[in-house]
Amino acid sequence: MTGVFLIIILAVVWYVAGIFHSFALMLYVAVNLLLIAGMYILTRIYKRNVAFDFDVNLAEGLKNSGCQLRINVSNKTGIPITKIRLDVVVSYCDKKGKEYKKYRKNVKLYGGCKGRKDNMDLSVSLPYCGMADVKIVKAKVYDYTGLFYCTIKPLSIMNILIFPEVESSIYEGAFSQYESNNNIELYINRKGSSHDDIRQIREYQTGDSYRHIHWNLSSRTGDLLIKEFCGQVDREILVLLDTLPDDINNIERMSSFYDKTAMLVMGFIQDDYEGIGIFTWFNCNYVTNEYGRKVPTAVEGWGNGFKNDGSVDVGVIAMTPYWNVEEKDGKQIWTLSDTPNDEYGLVGWETAKKEDGNFAPYVVHSKYVSGIGTDGLLRSFKNSKPERNQCYNNMITNYQKKGKGYWGGGKERNLYRILYQIIKYATKNEQTIFQGTTNYNFQYTAAVQRDTKETYFPVTNAQAANIIVGAYVSVGYGSVSGSNVNNDRGVGTIHKYADDVKVLRIEDLDENNKAVYLDVKEGFTTTPVAISDTVNAPITMSSMHWWSGSTDRVIGKHDGSLKSNTDGKHPYRVMGIEDAVGGYIVYADSVMVFKEDYSKDVYIARRGTKHVTDEATIKSTYKLIGNIPGNNGADFWIGDIGVDTETCAWFVKAVGSSDRQGWGDRCYAGGKSTSGTREDLGRGDLGNGAAGGPVCVNCRNRLGRTNWNYLG
Repeated sequence: MTGVFLIIILAVVWYVAGIFHSFALMLYVAVNLLLIAGMYILTRIYKRNVAFDFDVNLAEGLKNSGCQLRINVSNKTGIPITKIRLDVVVSYCDKKGKEYKKYRKNVKLYGGCKGRKDNMDLSVSLPYCGMADVKIVKAKVYDYTGLFYCTIKPLSIMNILIFPEVESSIYEGAFSQYESNNNIELYINRKGSSHDDIRQIREYQTGDSYRHIHWNLSSRTGDLLIKEFCGQVDREILVLLDTLPDDINNIERMSSFYDKTAMLVMGFIQDDYEGIGIFTWFNCNYVTNEYGRKVPTAVEGWGNGFKNDGSVDVGVIAMTPYWNVEEKDGKQIWTLSDTPNDEYGLVGWETAKKEDGNFAPYVVHSKYVSGIGTDGLLRSFKNSKPERNQCYNNMITNYQKKGKGYWGGGKERNLYRILYQIIKYATKNEQTIFQGTTNYNFQYTAAVQRDTKETYFPVTNAQAANIIVGAYVSVGYGSVSGSNVNNDRGVGTIHKYADDVKVLRIEDLDENNKAVYLDVKEGFTTTPVAISDTVNAPITMSSMHWWSGSTDRVIGKHDGSLKSNTDGKHPYRVMGIEDAVGGYIVYADSVMVFKEDYSKDVYIARRGTKHVTDEATIKSTYKLIGNIPGNNGADFWIGDIGVDTETCAWFVKAVGSSDRQGWGDRCYAGGKSTSGTREDLGRGDLGNGAAGGPVCVNCRNRLGRTNWNYLG
C-alpha cells in the first residue's frame, strides 16, 4: 500500500509539473523514480546473495523454559540490511515426521544485518518433552524505504530436544562433570571414599579376604570378624521401558512418559542420607514473628501456596536437630539426633524453641543471600542479585523494615550448616569437600577496542578459559586516582555498562580473541573513557557474585555445586542452604570488642534481643560467648572454634599452623587495636582462596563499614 500511495503522489506531482512547466518538480519525480528503481534492484541483489541458517543442527532445552536459538545471516553483498522478517514455525512431529497441526506455533522474527555476517536470536518455550522441529519457512528482506522486499525460501531446519524440567539437574550436574573431568563426582559426598575408612564390622563369610580380618577384635570376641571398608560402589541398573502403540504418536502422553522416566532415574541416584528424617529438607516460605522465630507459611510440593518470585521469603524447613559439642581428651565430639537425649546432653536447636519454652518439630533457615524483593525489601528468593554494601548497622535498619522480629541472618544459620557438614563429611576443613566461590576473582580490560555498541565483551583466548558461562560479571570503567585508574568494584562506574549480569555464551571473535556475550539490554563500546585531563580508563570486565539459586539445579536434594565442588568458582549448598556466592556474609547478631591484648570478645544477641550499635548496651544485653586470640594483632590460620549451644553460635578459639590443619580457614585479626567494636564478617569473597571457608572471620571493620563484597 505504501508503494502504491507513493506512485500516486509522484504521478500527481508529475501532472502538476507538466501544467506549470516546473523543471524542479519534474527533476524531483525523476530522482524519486530512479531511487525506487534502485531499491527494487537492491532487493533482487539481496535475493541472490542473502541466506539464513541455524547456528546448530540440534539444541537442547527444558520443558516450559526458554531455549535460546541463534539464526545466522549471510549477506555476500556486504550492503547493510535494515529490515528482515523471518517466518518461523515451531512444531512437534510424529515418528514418521508428520507434523502435529495442533502443536504448531508460528513466530515472526524481525532483525537486520550490519555487514556480511550477523545473527538474529530467537527464544522458544515448549510445553512438552520430546523432539521439536524449528523451520525458517520464509524470509522477507526489505529495501531501505520499505517499498520492496524479496522473498527467500526454502530455508533452514533444526531440531530441539526438550527434556523434563528435572532433567537439568541430571544432565548439567552429573553428565557435564563426567565430560569435563576424569574424576566422576555426582555431587554425592559419601561418608568415606578411602580404603582406610572402616564402614562396619561384620561376621566372616566364605570368600572374604583374610587380609580384612579384624584380628584384635576377633581375639577378644572369639568370633572371626571382617572389616568392611568404605569405597566407591559402582552400580549398573538396566531399565527397560515400554510404551503402548497409541502413545507413540500422542505428544502429551509421551511427554508425561518422559517426565516419569526422569523421576525414575532420579530415584536410582544414591544418597547415603536419603530417607533419614533428620537429613530431609524442603523449600518453604516463611515469616518471622515478633519473637524472632521463623514460621513456615507454605511448603514446596504441599499444596499450591509456595512462591519463589520475590514477593515472600524462601527458606529451608527441616526437623529440629538435637545436638551437642563436647571437649574430651583434646578433641571435640559433635553429636546430632532427631530426639532429645539427656545421656549425651543433647539440646534442641535454639531457633526452634517456641515462646512457651517447648521446641517446635521443625526449624527454618533462609535459603539464599538477600536480594531486593518485589516490595523493595531484602528477601531470600531465587534468581535475585545479592544486595551489596551491607554492614552490621544498616542491616538493623534494612531488616527491621520487614517487621519487629527481623534482624537478618546470624551465626546460628552458619553453625547449622557447619553441624551437618561435620556429621556428614567428618572433617573440619570443609574446603577439602566444597571450596565455594573463593577463587574466581578477575578483572580483564577489553582485548579489542570498538566504537560500535555491542552486547559482548572481548577477551583473549586465555582469559576466556577462566570465565564460566552462567556466572556473573560487571562491565564499566574505574575512577581517577592521581595519575592511575582505580578499578575497585566499589567504584560506581565499574558497573556502568553492566551491573552483575549473567554470561550467556562465549564465541570466537577472531584468531586470538573471544566474545563474551552478556545478558544486557543495551550494547556498549570498549573505547577507553577520559576520566581526567590526563587519564583514560580502559573498559573493564570484573567477576561478581553469583545470583541466588544456582545450586537449585544440583541433583535431587544432594549437597554440592552445580558443576564442580572444588574448582573455587561455584557456590554450593548443604541441607538446601546456599553458601559461598563470592561475598562476605555480615553476621547480623554478632559483634566483636577489642581488648588491650588485641584479642576480641565475641558478643551474640540472643533471639528476641534488640540489636544495637552502642558498645555499653551490647555488653549489657548481648551474651559473651568467647574470646578470639590476639596473636599479637597478626592474621592467623584457625585451628579450632568454640561453640555456644544456648545461642547456636561459634567463635575462633585457637590458632592453627596452616590451611590444612584444624579448620584451615583464615582469621583476619584487625591489627593491634586495643579498643572499639567490630562487625563480624564471615565466609570470604571471590579472591580469598584457601583462606575462605565456613569459619573464616574478618575482624577489621567498624560496625558501619560497607563494601561491595559485604552481603546480607
